Amino acid sequence: MTRARALVAGAAAVALAGCTRTIMESLGFPKRAVVPPSLVSSLVCFERKARGDAYNWDGAYGSGFAVASGAWGTRILTAGFVVHGAYHFHLVAGGRRGTPATVVAVDNRNLFALLEIDAVLPPVRLGSARGLRPGTELVVAGFSTPDASGTPQPDAFFERIEAVVADREFHFTGRIAGGHEGGPVVDPRTGVVVGIGGTNALSNGTRGLGWTIDAARSFLAAHPR
Repeated sequence: MTRARALVAGAAAVALAGCTRTIMESLGFPKRAVVPPSLVSSLVCFERKARGDAYNWDGAYGSGFAVASGAWGTRILTAGFVVHGAYHFHLVAGGRRGTPATVVAVDNRNLFALLEIDAVLPPVRLGSARGLRPGTELVVAGFSTPDASGTPQPDAFFERIEAVVADREFHFTGRIAGGHEGGPVVDPRTGVVVGIGGTNALSNGTRGLGWTIDAARSFLAAHPR
């Protein structure tokens, strides 16, 4: 390759790298964010074992977060579909894999699930989605990227609200990142949890939805510790 061609190729590569975020966002993929430090110790990741497989865990497939804790352990809130029909699962909690969990309750619409573990994790601060408007940028935290040992690590992505439906449901302009289903939706301005990450069920899978924490409060109140 001549020096001139090399310079052109290099310039093109730099230009493409600079445009990557814009292109990816235009395709509906979320923009990476920083996990709020106050949340890191409160997050858990679900790993499940495939039916008939006695040895292998298939990695992160959902997330959750601590909503109450004490000497008895921790209550974890997640999306109902994360645990519904699971053959066998454990949690990555406090950076440790293999934490067993007991399902306390799943609501009758399969939107929310409450679990309990023996480990003690700090609960998140719960806020409210009331007053949030279309265009507001939120952060969805969860797990999708494993480290060198294969242990999923917490990460987060920005999601912009397209609509808030009846104070119960978020519609986002982009997709929910894989593994973040059931993770906390956080208002980055206050650091409080205002919702729960859901699925990419809108616009033929190109946009995600979630549920407000307000919609989950009656479920939590019905199952006190």
